[in-house]
Amino acid sequence: MQELSNSKLKSGGWGEINRDFFKTSFDPIIRTIGENFETVDNSDDAIDRVADGKFAFYENIYFLKEAIVKRQLRFQLHNMKKNSTNVTSSTLTNEIVKEDRSLHIMGDCVINMPISIGLQKNSPIKPKLDKHIRRVLEAGLIKKWLDDTMLNILNAEVQTDQEETKAIMSMKKFSGALTVLIIGYILSIILFLAEVLYFNLIFKKDPNYNKYSRSIVKKSE
Repeated sequence: MQELSNSKLKSGGWGEINRDFFKTSFDPIIRTIGENFETVDNSDDAIDRVADGKFAFYENIYFLKEAIVKRQLRFQLHNMKKNSTNVTSSTLTNEIVKEDRSLHIMGDCVINMPISIGLQKNSPIKPKLDKHIRRVLEAGLIKKWLDDTMLNILNAEVQTDQEETKAIMSMKKFSGALTVLIIGYILSIILFLAEVLYFNLIFKKDPNYNKYSRSIVKKSE
């Protein structure tokens, strides 16, 4: 939030009420962001501006995930209609998808807006309902339900031939690991031989050594 405030990057979200949330916040950093807050009427345009690095879009995290996938599918569909064999167009789509996958969705909650269940005033079931809702929340069921709802949307994400980072084991790296392993074996053998020599040359020479129990047994006076 501090970096966003210092960057003077324009931000925005749906409706005037969101801008009022930012402007009336007790946090001075959020109020500073609210000074450059814009109302957004088209989420697709907002996501495009975010991808260009010119905008910060304030919205529910699940809505943002869905919007990113929709943008990818939108460009993929446009690419297929234009020319399915056009290399330049296909490359452009892949680059767009790569940029979208690098878009950052902040994990911190900027403004906490809890959703409540309305009941009749002084309802006798309120204490019981509060107890069960708290248990459901603490058990992580709400997050699971949200993730399950988003599963089909996220599975529609565009698949690309994006190169994966591969850890290749070169001979130099392999020889280094082998050297460390050999040194470990040598040290283990040296310590084992030292322990055997100590047992046979010193420990067994003790006059109180008992060969049956293999321990030092002090004789009572």
